[in-house]
Amino acid sequence: MTNDFSDIRGLASTAREFAHAVNQRARGVEQGGILLVARPGAGATMLARRATGLLTVCDRDMADMAETYGAARMPAPCGVPFRAPHHTVSRRGLVGEMDLARYGVLLLSDVVEFPRQHWVTVGMNEHSFFTLLVVTVAPCPCSRPRCRCTVKQLERWQQRVDEACGDLGITKRIIVPWLTQTERTTGTHCSSTDEIREMT
Repeated sequence: MTNDFSDIRGLASTAREFAHAVNQRARGVEQGGILLVARPGAGATMLARRATGLLTVCDRDMADMAETYGAARMPAPCGVPFRAPHHTVSRRGLVGEMDLARYGVLLLSDVVEFPRQHWVTVGMNEHSFFTLLVVTVAPCPCSRPRCRCTVKQLERWQQRVDEACGDLGITKRIIVPWLTQTERTTGTHCSSTDEIREMT
């Protein structure tokens, strides 16, 4: 399977926590987006991409997706869509990306880099269809394993993160730990997507 959780090493507990949060939202038990707090290269995007394996799209939704992608003159995905617009996207472009992410995953990487009006646009978006919102952010401005930020820098950073979470309707925060190179290459593989789906 492409983008299977079993491809990931050393993040088993984090993957299970993330998968549980995804399934709770897919089933309607919980609402709101998911925030992954991670340094660049820690694996947040890798986790987000694998959320598509936990979601399903029925034939009716596939037909709706085909119509949406056709209007955008783009080939429709064969399964659950995954969209990850860059923070430089225009507001109009973001709305288009939101439409393309119907029944799938919308990832906003480095969410604090997006203009606040974009947060509000996504947060106020109410549709009859399900879209999983996942956003990522570094734990601090410097993003170093050994933080060099001042107290004031950290306070300003956290304030902006809190503003983003409030505007976007984020209800779950997950810390993605930084792994050493050895842990990345020799760590225990995560369970497969099928196994995680059954456990959650």
